[in-house]
Amino acid sequence: MRLGLLMLAMLAAGWPAMASAPVKYKGSACILDGFAISTDRSDRNYQLRLLRKTGSGDETQYVAEDLAPLEGKAIAFNGWLGPGYPGPIMLISMRVVGPCAGPALARAMRELPAEWAGRAHASRRRGDLPSALAAINRAITLDPARCHYDTRADILAALGRLAEAGADLQRVLALDDCRSEEKEAAKSKLLRIDQDLKR
Repeated sequence: MRLGLLMLAMLAAGWPAMASAPVKYKGSACILDGFAISTDRSDRNYQLRLLRKTGSGDETQYVAEDLAPLEGKAIAFNGWLGPGYPGPIMLISMRVVGPCAGPALARAMRELPAEWAGRAHASRRRGDLPSALAAINRAITLDPARCHYDTRADILAALGRLAEAGADLQRVLALDDCRSEEKEAAKSKLLRIDQDLKR
């Protein structure tokens, strides 16, 4: 009965239709740069969407948890895990267990550049190029050896900053982390940029 009521409340609050029922979930995370990065496992870490229930009855909503006051902290929580991978988590309880440190911090820091890159892609899809550039710059600052320069090159080109975009594409060609298909795409983009700069 309780689970059925929870599902109805979640749907009424704007959650997507569910292929399966939410399940109880207990976990831990580090809060870094405003992201909640899971630290439950050593082999796979990812951003968690932590939601908190507000209101009651017809006024029930699930809103993103304010993580800013928890920056740099390690948290433990339990709640209901929604659909998707990873699905949103409707918090039942959450507590700070201390600073984010040691192996948990190291695992979260490995994931953090990819989360900033994901935010850059989302901002670019919305047409918010300044936010996209700020996000990908943060990803590159955190891990300059990863192949995020192709993303920044695309954003810079869209902003009309072709010379800077070309410099980033040259970095793609030089980086070991970039795959062969990324390097081939960079070569094609460089040719187009060279043509545009000569006009």
